Amino acid sequence: MVVDLSHIVWRGASYIKITPQGYLAHLSNIVKAIKGGTYHPETGWRIPYDKQSLSLLEAALANYHLRYQKEKQVLSTRQEGFKQKIALTEEEEMAVLKTQEQLHLQRYSSNTVRSYGQHLRLFFMNNAQALPSLNREDVERYLLTKIKEGKWTEATQNVCINALKFYVERVGRQGIDFSNIRPREPKSLPQVLSEQEVLRLFKAVDNLKHRTMLLLIYSAGLRLGELLNLRKDDVLFDRKRIFVKSGKGKKDRYTILAANMETTLHAYLQAYKPLYWLFEGPMAEPYSARSVQAV
Repeated sequence: MVVDLSHIVWRGASYIKITPQGYLAHLSNIVKAIKGGTYHPETGWRIPYDKQSLSLLEAALANYHLRYQKEKQVLSTRQEGFKQKIALTEEEEMAVLKTQEQLHLQRYSSNTVRSYGQHLRLFFMNNAQALPSLNREDVERYLLTKIKEGKWTEATQNVCINALKFYVERVGRQGIDFSNIRPREPKSLPQVLSEQEVLRLFKAVDNLKHRTMLLLIYSAGLRLGELLNLRKDDVLFDRKRIFVKSGKGKKDRYTILAANMETTLHAYLQAYKPLYWLFEGPMAEPYSARSVQAV
């Protein structure tokens, strides 16, 4: 069987396109075994355009007749006006940096700084316009592209708009109107666990520290960050309260300490003896968010 190999350029990057002239069993396994190898509806099977990838492909297809097409072909993308760049320009990199610095100055959370930076980078990568020329049409076209791809929820779209709006108003100083482009909030009912399902959930956790963390989140209505920022002294046993410092919106608040939670907390404190933070890692630092998420 003949297999055509051609040099294509798609979204600014070079690939080797693989086109068998007939059915080629296990082609997907061959391509995916090469780093960067994949399939896309607009390009077909492809691997990176470099000597190592080509050598691996030639070895895997040694029993086939390879026909090399030397003419470079530049493929257009259906995302008109948004041909992805290989890297950000120096001006765009500086815009992302200045935006993140402004977020830090205004004491936004580290998650917000990271999320806004990622959305800005993605927007700039998919936009060919120079920064001073950005307008509402560019934003709308980008959002429509992402919505049609079907990978964004309403929440993700809102975060992206927030990131672009913050950059435009605080850093770029462009006069872009962001009204009427936010998604409508879905009117979905919450999925609530029954009492028996909640009991089974907690009984499945054997580790005392892990079970205490989950029970405290559930009984006191804590967010993950609020749980990890609790100090030993924030649990006020005599007042049946838990002090939450700098919760959502940087606001302090009190929440309840459930009566049946006290016994579990006392058992945990006696077993683990934390020094400062209520839940500590191996070096007495605040417990890792990733670890709690894994639990």
